[in-house]
Amino acid sequence: MADTSTKNVLVRSKSERMDNRSRRNSIEFLTMSQTLQLKLDERRASQLSLIKRKIVSAENQLKKQKSEEVEEVSSIKRRLSDVDSVIDLHPDVDNPTPHTDVHHIPLRDLIQRFNTNIQNGLTTAQVNEKREEYGRNILTPPSSPGYIWMFTRQILIGYVSN
Repeated sequence: MADTSTKNVLVRSKSERMDNRSRRNSIEFLTMSQTLQLKLDERRASQLSLIKRKIVSAENQLKKQKSEEVEEVSSIKRRLSDVDSVIDLHPDVDNPTPHTDVHHIPLRDLIQRFNTNIQNGLTTAQVNEKREEYGRNILTPPSSPGYIWMFTRQILIGYVSN
């Protein structure tokens, strides 16, 4: 009987030690998770305060910019392209190539140049006349390669690449 009671005591003490160890591990885990949670909360708070400070400083800068008077500075003159300089030299001559400056000139000048109005646009006769003068508004297809080039390419590269 003494043997069974000592076995029970040993088994009980082993189980108690395992329980104590698991309790310690769970307490350590809880402590570690709480510490990590506190660090995370502190980091979030510091990041939020940093963002708030940036927002406040940006708002203050905007207020300062609005309150300051705008100083007028002469603009930098850009170099005129050849087409612009020709148009500027001869304003009374109608430019036969509208694609060079139609997106730069004022709308009233464009209307006068094409003898039209905004509501109706160009008439069919005017459209046909402009097509004869400037050609159709289509992309030109790429030129096909010559037969010598195609033959040389087939010999050098081979038939596999096609």
